[in-house]
Amino acid sequence: QQNLLLGQCTLEVVLGCYLALVHGRRRPALGALGVVLASMKPQFVAPLALTMLVRGDLGALAAGVVATGVLSLGTLLAVAGADGPAAWLVAIGRSHATVADAALAWPRIDAGFLASDVLALGSRAELVAGAAVLALGLVALRRAPATDARHGRVAALACLTILLPLYHIAYDALLLTLPIVALTAATPRMAADVALIALLLAPALNFVATGAVVAGLAPHGAAWRLVTGANAAALVAALVLAAWPALGGARAEPTRPAATEVPA
Repeated sequence: QQNLLLGQCTLEVVLGCYLALVHGRRRPALGALGVVLASMKPQFVAPLALTMLVRGDLGALAAGVVATGVLSLGTLLAVAGADGPAAWLVAIGRSHATVADAALAWPRIDAGFLASDVLALGSRAELVAGAAVLALGLVALRRAPATDARHGRVAALACLTILLPLYHIAYDALLLTLPIVALTAATPRMAADVALIALLLAPALNFVATGAVVAGLAPHGAAWRLVTGANAAALVAALVLAAWPALGGARAEPTRPAATEVPA
């Protein structure tokens, strides 16, 4: 509803992430286009860039960053002239003030929200939690034996590494569609895959943490924090579950197939 009816632009950004993750190595031009689309939301493109870096998608990443910079600067100068970059920084400041509004925190699904608000550990814990899940995801991706981002666990690792470190709210969970579909289609499907699917679906199934319910309630108390924090907790658990085989496997670096070996 929020993406298709209310005008949120997450769908376009998600498609950009998919282009970058799936085609970043085999078709660098498409991967670069994905980076450009994902740059519409900085909290997506920053961890996406690190994800592509550790996966070795360097050509697509470099081309995407350059194209994003040229297009963004050109647009600012064309629309607002020499004052464009300064006006952009002011707009970023206003956006950050909105993000910091405690009254708007309840739809968040990122690890920082889990640490700072749900567990009430403070703002520093938000930074620590974000850095921790980012490091966990990147290390696991580096050790994962499969390079094709359409592989269920690799897709889950990549998407959760993008979603959990920085500010994200419920409709950004649209990014999890790819790993959910890939894991559901996998044959054979292990019990761990079923558990991973269930965890990834949490933001879509937690009806209590939606505007329709919140509009009639006054958020307060530990019980409310648990309900609204369930989404973030489930996704952090999903990241740990998806990362476990890569982190608990052989110590040696797994052999990665060449780009030409990735299925079309």
